[in-house]
Amino acid sequence: MKPNLTVYKSSAGSGKTFTLSINYIAICLSNKSKDYFKRILAITFTNKAANEMKDRILNYLKNISEKSVDQYILDELKLRTGLNEEEIFEKASIIHSKMIHNYSDLSIMTIDKFNYQIVRSFSRDFGISNNFEIELDIEKIIEPAIKELLNKIDSEEGFLTRNFMSFLFYKLKSKKSTDLVSEIENFTKQVLKEESYISFPKKVDNDFFIELQNKIKSSAEENKKKISQLNKKSSQYLQQNNITIDYLLKRPKIYNFFDSMMLDDKIWLQKNNIRIENRVKSGEIFSSIGKKMFDSSKRVSISKQLQIYYNEYKHCIKKLNTDIILNENIFLMKFINDILSFVERYCEKSNVQHISNFNKLINKIIVNQPSAFIYEKIGRRYKNFLIDEFQDTSILQWQNLLPLIVDSVDHNQSLIVGDAKQSIYRWRSSEVNQFIDLPKLADMELISTSHEWENKLKSQYEMIFLENNFRSKKNIIKFNNDFFEKIKQNCGFEIVENIYQNLHQKDSFAEVGGYVNIELLDNDDFDNAICNKISSEIFDLVSKNLSSYKDIAILCNSNKDIQRIANHLVSKNIPIISDEGLLLVRCMQVKFIINFIKNIQLSDSFTRFLVLNYLFGDELNKHDLKALSISAERFEKRIISTYPNYDKKQFLRYSIYEIVEKIVLDFNLKNDAYVHHFKNFALNYQNKYSSNLDSFIKFWEENNHKEKIQSPSDINAVNLLTIHKSKGLSFKNVIIPFNWDRNLNRKFIYANDFNYKSEILSLLLNYSSSLKDSLFSEIYEKERGLNFMDNINKLYVAMTRAVDRLYIYSKNPSKSQLENKFEHLQKGYLNSFLCVQEFKYPFVFGEKDFTSTDKKTSNLSIKISTYNKFKNWKDLLKFKLTENDKKIIDKKDWGTIFHLALSRISSIDLISKVINDLLVQGVCNKSESVKLEKQINEFLLHDEIRSYFFNAFEVINEKEILLRDGRSFIPDKVIIKDNEVLIIDFKTGVEKDDHLKKIQEYSDIYSLLGYRNIKTKLIYVKNYISDEQ
Repeated sequence: MKPNLTVYKSSAGSGKTFTLSINYIAICLSNKSKDYFKRILAITFTNKAANEMKDRILNYLKNISEKSVDQYILDELKLRTGLNEEEIFEKASIIHSKMIHNYSDLSIMTIDKFNYQIVRSFSRDFGISNNFEIELDIEKIIEPAIKELLNKIDSEEGFLTRNFMSFLFYKLKSKKSTDLVSEIENFTKQVLKEESYISFPKKVDNDFFIELQNKIKSSAEENKKKISQLNKKSSQYLQQNNITIDYLLKRPKIYNFFDSMMLDDKIWLQKNNIRIENRVKSGEIFSSIGKKMFDSSKRVSISKQLQIYYNEYKHCIKKLNTDIILNENIFLMKFINDILSFVERYCEKSNVQHISNFNKLINKIIVNQPSAFIYEKIGRRYKNFLIDEFQDTSILQWQNLLPLIVDSVDHNQSLIVGDAKQSIYRWRSSEVNQFIDLPKLADMELISTSHEWENKLKSQYEMIFLENNFRSKKNIIKFNNDFFEKIKQNCGFEIVENIYQNLHQKDSFAEVGGYVNIELLDNDDFDNAICNKISSEIFDLVSKNLSSYKDIAILCNSNKDIQRIANHLVSKNIPIISDEGLLLVRCMQVKFIINFIKNIQLSDSFTRFLVLNYLFGDELNKHDLKALSISAERFEKRIISTYPNYDKKQFLRYSIYEIVEKIVLDFNLKNDAYVHHFKNFALNYQNKYSSNLDSFIKFWEENNHKEKIQSPSDINAVNLLTIHKSKGLSFKNVIIPFNWDRNLNRKFIYANDFNYKSEILSLLLNYSSSLKDSLFSEIYEKERGLNFMDNINKLYVAMTRAVDRLYIYSKNPSKSQLENKFEHLQKGYLNSFLCVQEFKYPFVFGEKDFTSTDKKTSNLSIKISTYNKFKNWKDLLKFKLTENDKKIIDKKDWGTIFHLALSRISSIDLISKVINDLLVQGVCNKSESVKLEKQINEFLLHDEIRSYFFNAFEVINEKEILLRDGRSFIPDKVIIKDNEVLIIDFKTGVEKDDHLKKIQEYSDIYSLLGYRNIKTKLIYVKNYISDEQ
């Protein structure tokens, strides 16, 4: 009998989404119930993945029901269901119809969404309000909790205050940073993660910490004493055997070490200890003079004795370092109880729950409950489970799903799909080992039924490898296979060797071809050299028609790298798209608005300078601007001389949104996408919080790194994104630049069940190299391996996005890297991975000049105008023409071209620019563009028409409004001022009755949006120009 729990171990491009979708459909087809999909729960990692899976399942079912499905899909379904083709066609049609009409019953969602449903259903059991709000930003919970903790320290004498002061004195004595607040904040972030919930299931009494710290202090003194005594013995031994400094090696300082292990209470802690250790172990400790002085047997005798002393020293120093590490970390550990209490109190008072708390809440109550109890609460019973991206699942998420899966696995099929090589979310608490170890269940000692669960999973377990790569061309597949095999063989980390054990992918279904180019650039002006290399390659690909812009992706390790490349590409007039790059905080106009608000609230010379620099930086030098900034009076006069509407007192009477609106109007700022988004930001803040300017500025400064414009995904522009964002995507051409930092993902690590003087401890420790020479060395080495895994997995994700071409541009290795390349490999730099390959650089594999077999997409694009005084890369952001726009080019319908031009002109000063864009894009030719500009200017001569194209209002041109029933409407122009709405529709043809009906529909929609004072205007162009045709 076929097992019911199938685990698919996949690789990049191996068709896991296809596998999940086909299995989902097969389960539906195999059941007699036509709406059995209501009994299937599919868990994905992101909302995007959930939506893609829904779309794919519905499209497959639609194609099957229409008998237009690919034969290989039909063959798969016949194999999995035992049905014939006609039965599959018939059932698929019914199931598709049922899904469409019961779309909300399609349970394909993220684990967070499923957890949210459970928490809502169990809110009373959890002791929380059932109308709580979800807080996604952990900072907003941490900040008030830390504030309360610091207030208590400041106002009370007690355990908390004494610990804080002791910690401060310790830092001062150790000459370490005294920024304790930042340390406590970072510690708090870690304490709120689920690993802490697992490591510290019980509250630890404060008296325990006090007693433990006393033990640590005594132990440290004892170990120092032992080292001091050992130092006396080794020093005496040197003297008794007439061993002087000249007889032992001076590099490293062998004699100095054994003579001065501890001097004036200071312990020998030199960086070259490892060189001393290697020499002592090998017996190679004598200088040329020493070799002459002592015969062979004497040298052996001395070497053995010094080796004994060194081993004793190392043992003592490890114990002493452990005491030092424990002492420092115990200060922070003593804050845990209070931190958790303050966080809990804040959440209760504010009626909020952070999303990370869901797993903990569920785990407390549900994990030991029967599944029937859970289903009764959530109101639905699931029989089949499909889990995607299992390698990114956390321990608690898996524990919380297990009661449901174990209950169903005896009778119903469930699937788990994952790829350990793509585990790059450890910083979000994902645990790759639980995927590697399946069906074994790890870290479940506290769950009484865990052994029973494990046995049941083992009895139904089946593992299938998805070995074929359906994404990349043959050369790319071969190169990646060989590349990561070399790293696996030489990295020295067991976790990586396990994960990459079955890394080789087959290329049976891959197209012939593929190109790889790796170049290492010199360190001089390295960043600019990389950027120039990237732009040069992009120009080459596009100019030779080997690629369009949108088929090129630059995958970066950080947002900082993205910004650096973005600025360069814009300077080369290369269009780009990047979610990470479209931040409001980088827009000059938004910066000006913020600085102006700061000046209204609390004026200072620096803020005044920033305001003046934006307004007059082109005409005044920095010296003059600074002179004007010193005096508030001179500042005011200078602004009024150019902007007579400016009145500071007026601003103070307005709400935040009105202030922003007035700044935009008074200083003639263009209502571009950034300003419009910022106005929404101000309005949302005002509606949710208050109109207090100080609070608004503070809120902006805390959140501006998150506020960005969401750009469309279907434009013809180079894709700039982080590797994490690229997961699940593919691009014909992939460029991976720069030399990554090691990116240590953990500031803290856990030491669970640590035996310290017969005391079993669970600890949270600062992760640093000091752990290496302590009793925590094993934990340190494990974390080193996991950090290496994070970096190599990230590179695997990046390199396997490529379909046709793969480029890597990094830094030339240093001499020490080349001499110790295998040792340097473990550090996890990008060029460390390249060094170990032993390629001759520049490295080229395959032929570059081939054209993709895919259908070509249009390169037509239109610009979103930005109006910043200072050029920045966002000015080049492109949007793809709509299908209707493309039809215009073919039909050459003059009325439609005229209408298209009007729809893009938001203000009179944009007429020439819009017409020039249409000319460049081929919508009209040169003579037609002249005629078009002439007729538009004639049209705008009429005062009434002209008034609709000024900047004094908020103007929305052809923005789609999507209703819940799926209908959409696109008014030509909507003008909003002071909650008054004017809807305008331009018509280039003859008058028709349904025109009035359509504009009335627009009015009704804006009424639903909350606007009350709504006017409509139908404008027939033929009544205003002499020759429309």
